Amino acid sequence: MLETLILTAAMASAPAVADMALPAVMPNRWHDSGHPVWNTAPAWIRDFGACVRNHESHHNYRAQNRTSTASGAYQMLAAVWQGNAKWVPAAKKYKKARNAPPAVQDAVFIHSVTHGGSDNWNGTHCGHGAS
Repeated sequence: MLETLILTAAMASAPAVADMALPAVMPNRWHDSGHPVWNTAPAWIRDFGACVRNHESHHNYRAQNRTSTASGAYQMLAAVWQGNAKWVPAAKKYKKARNAPPAVQDAVFIHSVTHGGSDNWNGTHCGHGAS
């Protein structure tokens, strides 16, 4: 229920954000203050997401892993992306995370984490779970 509210509010209030031409590497502060998805997400998700983005791609939403199908700011494997993207309407048209706008990648990350997918990022040592 929480993720539905987060994603609905984010997508409804930010159609212009998803359509904007944004640089591939976004400053962390942009996502932690002003981005609709992060403004409505619990603090533990914002903290976990910022840590994962920094560890996985240095906040590069266009990143592509050289040795796997992982891509985007959160380095989601293509199968993980596609499995979670089907639950986020704006994400369905993107086969890889790196092709989706930042707001869409963030929404898919939130969906993944709130549905037990935070273990995908155990290797980041970012920690996870509600506090």
